[in-house]
Amino acid sequence: MKRFLHRITEWAKDVSGAPAYESYTWGARRSYAAWALYHAIFLLRLASPLQHFKHHVRKRNKQVQASHESALPSTLEDKPRPDFHAADTELYLIAVLLLSFAASLAVRSLHFPCPPVLIPSLPFLQILGRIVVVIFLVESIVWTLYYALFRPLIERVKLNLFDEAEYLIMLPVVIVTQTFLLSLLWDLAFLRVGLMILNVGDPESAGASAITRFQSLSAATLGQSYIVIVIASLIRILPVLHVRKRPNITVIGFGDVVRHRILPALLTVYHPLQIAVASAYLTSEDEKSLASLGIKSCLSVLTSEPKSEAENQRVIREISNWTEKHSRFAIIATPTPTHLPYMLQMTQRSIRAGVEKPIVASEEELDLICSRASQELFANTFVFSYYWLEKGLSLNYLLTLNPIYRPLLEIENDLSSQQISCLVMRLGKLVDITLEFLEGAESEQRYWTELTANGGMVFETLIHPMTFVVNLARHAGAFSPEHGLWKAEPTVSQYVNIKRQTLVRGTYSQEIGPTFTEIRGQLNGDIEVGIRCGKYVADAGGEQRYLVARFENGVITTDLTAMETRLFLNSGPGLTISNKGHLGSQKMRSKANPPVKYQHQIDMLNTFFVDGWGGLRFDDYPSQLDVLRELAKIQRAASLNHSFPSDESIRQIHWIRQEMMTDPGKFVLPGKQRGD
Repeated sequence: MKRFLHRITEWAKDVSGAPAYESYTWGARRSYAAWALYHAIFLLRLASPLQHFKHHVRKRNKQVQASHESALPSTLEDKPRPDFHAADTELYLIAVLLLSFAASLAVRSLHFPCPPVLIPSLPFLQILGRIVVVIFLVESIVWTLYYALFRPLIERVKLNLFDEAEYLIMLPVVIVTQTFLLSLLWDLAFLRVGLMILNVGDPESAGASAITRFQSLSAATLGQSYIVIVIASLIRILPVLHVRKRPNITVIGFGDVVRHRILPALLTVYHPLQIAVASAYLTSEDEKSLASLGIKSCLSVLTSEPKSEAENQRVIREISNWTEKHSRFAIIATPTPTHLPYMLQMTQRSIRAGVEKPIVASEEELDLICSRASQELFANTFVFSYYWLEKGLSLNYLLTLNPIYRPLLEIENDLSSQQISCLVMRLGKLVDITLEFLEGAESEQRYWTELTANGGMVFETLIHPMTFVVNLARHAGAFSPEHGLWKAEPTVSQYVNIKRQTLVRGTYSQEIGPTFTEIRGQLNGDIEVGIRCGKYVADAGGEQRYLVARFENGVITTDLTAMETRLFLNSGPGLTISNKGHLGSQKMRSKANPPVKYQHQIDMLNTFFVDGWGGLRFDDYPSQLDVLRELAKIQRAASLNHSFPSDESIRQIHWIRQEMMTDPGKFVLPGKQRGD
């Protein structure tokens, strides 16, 4: 019997959803009136066909989800049960409205001859019909009380924009449904019941059938309740509901990163009609490409690329104004020199924005945002960091244990954060860090990332390994913004790819900066560091993206291509953390194989767009500001050579090899034994 009651209780909770303890308590004190009200709603919802339909759909979705081991949670937080989309509730409520209208029309206007065989069962059919009407009537009243009043206004449940709007928009549908159902139940004209609910009074003539006091009181009570619900919902919704703003997000810029990374990832979260693209200049081929993706809203300010600073400023103003009229959110993916102006424009307009790396590429702009505007500027800004938040997220989590990242990762043996922290502490003192970022050829269209005026590859590519060095040093207590990173000025050698330099100079009349940088030095705390980073120094398929951090009692290795981090202890168990290959999101659309590139960042960005910053940031600010300071120091200390080393050692001798990622015992610090 006890087991049977337990099963019934669990079934009821699954169908109706038990009221939260916090809904009827203040700390240790309990409101018995609130307890009775919420539990009455809980019991009444057990009779709701909609709740049973939801239960069936959730049960089916849960079974499907469990059958796919690679599927991730639907949000960044674990949910007790799968979602039932508000759009499906809307379809259900409209269907009930149409059925109630059809029933009312059939009873009032049509008179079907009844075969003699059915005459004895007519009383039974009438009773059954009234029971069905009462069930749907109670369901509609409970829906309005729970979803339109208690849940968003009293429980303060965090809802997305569509849900909030839906409760207000669907309220008239539910009220009209109740009017049809009450007219059937009370055997009164539909118009008469509707005017009673609207508190207009009883418009019927004296010859019409009289209404009871119960009917009059019930209609008046419903009417007054709806007035309260509508006013309260409007007060809650109107300040945040931008009904004229479509689409939801504007992508500013249409370069390589937008085409191949941002848009493919965005389209797993947003419908194409929710995305707009604004750029200084879009070709007819660009517009066709966007149309093929289903993106119909786009802006091209000029008929050709901007040729002066005045044109650049005009473009920034027009795109910012257009974005404010069309969207609540934006992604700034323009050339680096325009990042700060766009960030200021979005901040002034209270538009939440994501900004591509690097935030800025000059010391003057860096000093400006650090000393004067950083807190306000970044309150509504998400900072992208492709390697730190995407490819290196496993190492990021190992060092930070940020709970936002946990659902995005596969962790060996599903260790808790406390267990992981204990393993990291056992590593002891950080001894040395070695990184190799050796990339292949770059597309011609991305030449602007290498221009001397934009800092060359220092701010575009070297920012990645420096991000890892700064965060590893910070974790080891060897870095602070005040004292910086280096114990002594490092040795920095830079080279330029002559072939690439000649191409860009001849085609675009522009000068590129260094394409390869090698850094050797010692951090505070006597931590040895070696970095090799560059483009055009690896054959196709031979790219090197490895990190090895050695400690007194173990090693951490990160394969940034495989997006996997391993922790090895000299004695004791190790640990493997890797990115999940398929990502889900709270607002994510269904895609069979969404792209991996940028997907984690877009998921986190979408969470920031919807919920804003809570008590915990989960982007790369202020770490990226610290990295930019260090990059500026490296630029000043660098000595530029005008060609690659003659022995092509960059191409042929690797500091780190793939087998070292799983067997760090084979690793020897560069410069100690170069023959290894």
